[in-house]
Amino acid sequence: MNFAGLKMLTGDRPTLCGNLIAFFLALFAAVPLYGQSGLTPPSQPAVSYGAATFAARDASTSDSQSQNPYLGGIPTGTASSTPSSLSLEDAVARGLRQNLGGLLSADAVPGARGERWRALSALLPNLTTTTSFGVRQNDLKAIIGITVSGHPPVIGPFGVFDTSASLDQSIFNWESIERARSSAAQVKSAQYSYKNAREMIVLVVVSNYLLVIADQSQVESALAQRDTAKVLFDQTTDQHKAGLAAAVDVLRSNV
Repeated sequence: MNFAGLKMLTGDRPTLCGNLIAFFLALFAAVPLYGQSGLTPPSQPAVSYGAATFAARDASTSDSQSQNPYLGGIPTGTASSTPSSLSLEDAVARGLRQNLGGLLSADAVPGARGERWRALSALLPNLTTTTSFGVRQNDLKAIIGITVSGHPPVIGPFGVFDTSASLDQSIFNWESIERARSSAAQVKSAQYSYKNAREMIVLVVVSNYLLVIADQSQVESALAQRDTAKVLFDQTTDQHKAGLAAAVDVLRSNV
């Protein structure tokens, strides 16, 4: 082992650490030059962030909100400017009856069932029937090559009625079996989605209904506090006029 070389490396360790620290400081100091001086790396184009990013985010948010079916509804009846009182049961019934998301989820269930019947039809036997009716004439010489004496050479015209049936059944088709299983799972998924949509509509309607009641209670509480303060101010004013209260009490009740 070379103890002299090891000692030299150990003695140069502060110098090596100082060089590494100076290198990293120079590297980190050179990074902001692109953004501060307006320069860009040769391989990267200049990109303007900030307003464009917020504009794209707002556009995507507005598009997602406009495409959300639960934010739409099916209007019924005539519009009226007079407010109408709604009970909680009526509000929930209207939400379930007129919300666009719930209606689309309800329509998806019959569609999934139709796809299931279509998938099952590939596993069932196919029965094909054909029926025809026509009028024909037969030339005996053209058919059998001879002429029968005492009979006309052409027989007819006469009617011909023909009916036939054919049965086609696939013994084993794994693709049709898997398609039938997939359609059954899609029916269950559509049913669960419909139930989830109804529960979501009920949750949102009930929450908003309770929020309206809470806001109305807060308004009534604020009005009651205003009336109480007015009564206290009138009472303090009367006591001041009668000499039973100081002017500072009137000022305090007014504040």
